[in-house]
Amino acid sequence: MTRPRTLTVLVDELLIEDGAIPPPRVGSISSLPLRFSEQSPGDDRTTVIRALLEPHRTTPRADDADLSWSGLLRGDGWTAEWSGDRPRVGHVELTGRFVSLYEIGSSPPDVRGLVTRIRLVTVEYRATGHNPPHWEPTPGFPTSIGADLDAAPRFFERPADLESPYDEAASIDVPVGVLVDLDLDDVSPPAPRPDVVPGDVSCAGDTVWTVDTHLPVVVRLDAGGTATQHVLPGAIGSHARRVHATPTGCWVVGTDGVYRCEMETRPRLIAGDPVSVSAVVGETLLTCTHDSGWWLHTPGCVPLAIDDCPGSVSAATGFHDRFLLVVVTDKRRDEREMAYRMVRVSVAGDVEIGPVQALPDNHDRPRLGGDPVHVISGSDIAEVHDNLTVGAVTRLPHMRFGGGGAGRLLWTVSHPSGRTGCVGRWPIGPSDEAGDTRQYWMLELRDPATMEVVHTAPIFTSGPRVASDASGRIWVVADGLRLLSEKSMLEPEMIDLSGLLGKAHPSAASVTR
Repeated sequence: MTRPRTLTVLVDELLIEDGAIPPPRVGSISSLPLRFSEQSPGDDRTTVIRALLEPHRTTPRADDADLSWSGLLRGDGWTAEWSGDRPRVGHVELTGRFVSLYEIGSSPPDVRGLVTRIRLVTVEYRATGHNPPHWEPTPGFPTSIGADLDAAPRFFERPADLESPYDEAASIDVPVGVLVDLDLDDVSPPAPRPDVVPGDVSCAGDTVWTVDTHLPVVVRLDAGGTATQHVLPGAIGSHARRVHATPTGCWVVGTDGVYRCEMETRPRLIAGDPVSVSAVVGETLLTCTHDSGWWLHTPGCVPLAIDDCPGSVSAATGFHDRFLLVVVTDKRRDEREMAYRMVRVSVAGDVEIGPVQALPDNHDRPRLGGDPVHVISGSDIAEVHDNLTVGAVTRLPHMRFGGGGAGRLLWTVSHPSGRTGCVGRWPIGPSDEAGDTRQYWMLELRDPATMEVVHTAPIFTSGPRVASDASGRIWVVADGLRLLSEKSMLEPEMIDLSGLLGKAHPSAASVTR
C-alpha cells in the first residue's frame, strides 16, 4: 500500500484577497498556483523533496551581479515552478517550502487537492526609528503559525496598531497568508476542458466571432444563434491570438502569425510573423510586428508593406475608413513621461504623423476606442483630435484596469464603489455576510462625448475583451463569452458555445477545417 500523497502550501494573502482563488475551506477541493522556494535546512517548516527538474532555459537571467535559473519541478502528483541561483537539471533533492503566490502576468502550474487543514500565518513587525517612522518586518521575518481554521478569511484583518502612533518598543503580528494542507489522493478528477474557451471577441454586423485561448479554433455565432467552428492550421498553445471580424469573415492574429477565416472556405495562414498590435477597417487588416514593420492585409491581395513606421506601436483602432495608432517615440527627460505620436494610416498605406506629445497617465499602456476616438491610459481619458493632437484629460476617480472601445462607446474596468472592504477598494468587506463569495470587477460603458457611465455590469475578470454588434448588444469575454443585459448591474448572460456547437453540428464532419 502506498503512503497518502499530501502537500503543505503557504498561500499568500493577496492571492485570496484579489480574488485569484476562492478562500480555501476544510473539506473542499482547491486548485492553487504552485512554486517551490528553496530555503536553508533547519527550519521546522521546510521540507525535503525529490523531483525531476526540467529547465526553462539554458541561459541564466542576470540581475545586476546575480544569476538565476528557472524551470519546472515534477514530483509525485504535483508540478511546481522553480528558480534558483545554481544551475540544476534532472533528478534533484531540494530543501524549501511550497508557496502559492499572486504573480501578475504569470501562469504557474496548479496543484489540486482536498483541503484537510488550514492555519493562519503571521509575521512579526516592529516600529522603526526612521523619520517618518513606520512598521517593517522584524529582521529574519519571524513567523508564527496560528490555530486551525475552518476556512481561510476572505480578507485578512490588519492590526489597528498599523494606523496608530508608533511606539519603537512595540511589535505586532501581521497576517501574511495561510498554511493549507492538501490531500492529493482523495480528490475527484477535474472537469474536462470545454470545447472552446474564448480568449477574444469581435463583431461585424450581427455576426460574432470568438477565438480560443490555446486551441487554433474560431467560432462564428450568427444572428440566429447558430454556431460554426473553424479550425486554423496553427499550433496548440498560448499564442495570444486576437480576432477581428469583417463583413465576409474574420482575421486572427497572434504570436504565430496572421490567419484568414471566411464563411465557407478553409482557414489559411497568410503571414508567419508574430503580431503585436492589430486593427481592422472594413475587410482590411493592419498588423504591426516587432521585426518586420507594419503591413496591410486585404482578402485577395498581396500584403502591402507600410514604409514609414515612426516608432513602436502601443495601440491601434479602426476609425471610419482609416486606422489610428499610438506610437511611442522616445523617453523624455523625466523618465516617468513617455513621448508619443498619433499616426493615421489609410487602407491604401498613406501615413499621416502627428506631433510629439505626452499622453496622460503614462504608467499604463494607452488604449484607443470610441467615436470620437479617445486615448485611455489608466484613469485618464482624452479625445484625439483630427489634427492628431490629444485634447484635455478627463481623470476618472479611483484606479482603473485598462479600457477600450465597444462600437461608439468607451469601456473601463474598476473595483466596485460603495463597498469598501479592508483596504478601501475591494467589493466585499471583511464583515460582509457574502465575504467568501467570488471576486468581481465592474465593467463601465461610457459615452465618449460626456464621459457619463451609461451601463455597468459585474464581471469576473479585470481584463475583459469587449465588442459591440450592429444591434448595439455588448459581448464580453470574461470567464467565458457573455452577453450584457439591457439592465445595469446584472451578471452578463453566459453563452454556451459548446452546447450551441453540438446542437448545430453534431458530427465532426460539419466543422470547417
